[in-house]
Amino acid sequence: MGVAVVVGVLALSGRGALGAEEARVQAASGTVVAVTPASKTIVVEATLGGQPWIIGAEVTDQTKFEGKAKRLGDVKPRDKVTLRWVREEHRLAVRSVTVR
Repeated sequence: MGVAVVVGVLALSGRGALGAEEARVQAASGTVVAVTPASKTIVVEATLGGQPWIIGAEVTDQTKFEGKAKRLGDVKPRDKVTLRWVREEHRLAVRSVTVR
């Protein structure tokens, strides 16, 4: 069984402004694998379209925390979360994290 990986560091595309599709908010629910407050990143294992995915994304100053967490430092490995993010030019930027 393969696992697809989505990472916040993307190859340079050479394009200028982002298209509407790239700015679309995406969401997935899963289990936190890792949290790195120093680099403001979160890694979540989720299932998208019936396939397992590992999603690594950057938490920004605009990221909203809901549920049991009020900030990134409150999120722990094995927490069940819903992650909402957008793809920006060189990263996946987290819009919200809901910890159940």
